[in-house]
Amino acid sequence: LEELAEVSALYSGGYLEGKSYDWAVGMRTQLESYFKKIQYQLADEHCARGCMDKALQALERALECDPCDEESVMRMVNAMLLNGDHSSATKVYRKYEKTLMDELGISPSKKFPSLI
Repeated sequence: LEELAEVSALYSGGYLEGKSYDWAVGMRTQLESYFKKIQYQLADEHCARGCMDKALQALERALECDPCDEESVMRMVNAMLLNGDHSSATKVYRKYEKTLMDELGISPSKKFPSLI
């Protein structure tokens, strides 16, 4: 768990973020994917240990990479529901729903209504 946290702390944003180097897009995407997987592992470990605040922090960091990432949002909503925080889970979902509509013009997948 400590090693995952240390690796997570090293990530400070997208590779060459803000630069329009076409050659960097693949590496940026791959590093972001690795980072999110680490955040998911951290969240799973913290959940298993009953440390829901730390689990939610890890998921928030994953969501900061891509506010439209369904898996990050779904994991956060599930963690909040497991923690008995239906109100926060609903707020996260509503924010995600608005972000998807504003940025991409789409609605969330049908998986969410069964959770919220």
